[in-house]
Amino acid sequence: MATITPLYGAVSTLPFSTWALPHSSTLDFGRQSAVADNRSTADDAVDAMVGGIITTSSSASTNRQIEVWSFGSWNNGSTYSLQAASSVDASANVSSMKTLMKLVTIIPAMQGSSTYNWGPFSVAQVYGGLMPTQWGIFVTHNTGVSTSLTSTGHNLSYIPVKYESN
Repeated sequence: MATITPLYGAVSTLPFSTWALPHSSTLDFGRQSAVADNRSTADDAVDAMVGGIITTSSSASTNRQIEVWSFGSWNNGSTYSLQAASSVDASANVSSMKTLMKLVTIIPAMQGSSTYNWGPFSVAQVYGGLMPTQWGIFVTHNTGVSTSLTSTGHNLSYIPVKYESN
């Protein structure tokens, strides 16, 4: 009898420059990452484990949050679930369209300087069990201060997951 086991790929980093991501009281303004292309022969994954590191400055307000969302494409990158998204790292204003994306996690922000290691999260699970052809991450926050990804290590990374039969 064959055994099916997960086969984890190499860690990949998505370009995502949130070095001074402004506070958004409505949690509508943020930054989108570049996209991971699941159609490539390098990935061709049935899932991906995604995570990252977000750091706030010492003057962060209390009772605030950082939201991490995923956006995807259903037609090979011609259209994304993030309003006006593209395949590159860029600022984004989601206005009333945020609910078209998929919420990955909400990080309760503590007062003062804090580092948040979020993940791992299953991208396929976020989309109900099936990977989109292309996907990316959108981050917004209302901490009252600029927030940034740390400058060390992998800031926004994913590991493609396939299954093999033994």
